[in-house]
Amino acid sequence: MRYLSSRFCAVLALLLAGCGEDPIIIARVGEVEIGQAEFAAFVERLPPGLRSPKDGAAADREHLQSMIDEELMFAEARALGIDTSLAVAHQLREMVRQRLVERYRAQVIVPQVAITSADIEQAFVEMGFDRERLFSRILVRTPEELAAVRHGLREGQPFEQVAARFAANDLFAAQGDGVVGWIGRTQAMRRFSIPPAVFADLPAGQVAEPVALAGGYQVFRFVEDRPAALVDYSEEVAERLRQERTREKEEEEFERLHLRYDVRRDPKGEAILFQHSEHPLTTAELNHPFYTYEGGTISVVEGLGSLQAVGAQAALQDGAQAAERIGRLLLPVRLFEAEARQRGWTEEAAFVEWREHQRRALILNQLFQRATAGAAPSEDEIRAHYEAHKGRYRTQEAVVVHELWTAGREDAAALHAEWEAGASIADLLDRPGVRSHAGVAGHGVREHGWELRLVRLYEPRYPALVKAAFAAEIGALVGPLESMDGYAVFRVLRREGGQLQPFAEVRRRVAASVRRQRENERIGAFIRQLQDQYQDQVVVLVDW
Repeated sequence: MRYLSSRFCAVLALLLAGCGEDPIIIARVGEVEIGQAEFAAFVERLPPGLRSPKDGAAADREHLQSMIDEELMFAEARALGIDTSLAVAHQLREMVRQRLVERYRAQVIVPQVAITSADIEQAFVEMGFDRERLFSRILVRTPEELAAVRHGLREGQPFEQVAARFAANDLFAAQGDGVVGWIGRTQAMRRFSIPPAVFADLPAGQVAEPVALAGGYQVFRFVEDRPAALVDYSEEVAERLRQERTREKEEEEFERLHLRYDVRRDPKGEAILFQHSEHPLTTAELNHPFYTYEGGTISVVEGLGSLQAVGAQAALQDGAQAAERIGRLLLPVRLFEAEARQRGWTEEAAFVEWREHQRRALILNQLFQRATAGAAPSEDEIRAHYEAHKGRYRTQEAVVVHELWTAGREDAAALHAEWEAGASIADLLDRPGVRSHAGVAGHGVREHGWELRLVRLYEPRYPALVKAAFAAEIGALVGPLESMDGYAVFRVLRREGGQLQPFAEVRRRVAASVRRQRENERIGAFIRQLQDQYQDQVVVLVDW
């Protein structure tokens, strides 16, 4: 393996020749043996940032010491009882449950969902995607401007005339009359915050109730309607239909398992739950079953916790409603988990390995929390760190662009030409096969005029795009350039950032930085302490 020094590999080869099929042990920590295979796997899994910068035997020694240190920490965790603590057991149980349920949904429920072209055509009409509406609006910035718009419309002023007074506010109504263009149900919600019910039911010509947007208000109406093309919405309709049918199949599976596992409500548990406000519950009462099923229970405290987590404590005023709500919140997950266990998934080698990895990570996390307790810095330390490292606390430099992406270079070049000729970003992004790295439903799309804010942090993901954007002049139209298995075209709108941030604005960041530094120092000291404490239990069997 490339991470091992040639001398180390030679030693291992000699050991292997002398031991036949026996595993090669290279170190012992107490009763725990570290084998050559475990060492190789450990190094292979190390992310680049945690690998030794050294080469050969020096790197081998550091990697092996990391494995030894990890075993020393587990020895200490066992001595402190952390490995068998309730906190670790609870977290691991929840992680196992989540993994089993996710797999059950993916492998058992989702494959039952079938969508045909006829289903899509029918849902296209039933969901209201079969109609587009000519959208007209007035954008205002303040409540006073909104009141003026309402007054003008009530007085009978034409919508177009009122819109013209505020035309400078609207990037999308290019003609100044408030008319944005034809939109479908999808664009109505994503781009303009119009609920599907309003899109479907608002009569043409009638002005809707204003919609609050980031930084202002939108007064709108639909001027006329026209049929929409199925091809423009088929993917979204199919996805929505798939989600609906998945929920239906999940409900069917829940009902089947409800009978299969003989789910019952415990009368005593009900009485405890519904009378919990009359007196503090004892530990025995909290742990009493509320629901029972073959192979498991849901306790009173779990039922109370589920209602609290969704803010539904008021449901306890109605016993039947509370019981139904708890069942809906907890039973599907528990029954899917029970069925997954019944199918033997928890016994599979890959699952056992994953579970052990998670258990060890949880134990180390608890140990680190113990070792770093009290690491919070004082106010004076936070202020001193800020004064000494002000250069780190500048606003992030960014380039704000409008950007288009499509799969083919020729298509991207055509978009560049149309854009340069005056086409709007909104119209171009509505084309089939055209999107933005900002995402159809992502940040900036609706509220900030399709703007994409690029920062250096994005460079590993969009290397060509970020480099080109930071190199381009404001107003420049750039592209096509390769990005994300396709081609991007963008226009630079402005540059932002780079200013020194006042202490009050970055105090939490500074405090977190100082705390991380102190925690790292404490963890380092803790590991050195363990190396001294357990040095007589460590034996390295390979001489580098």
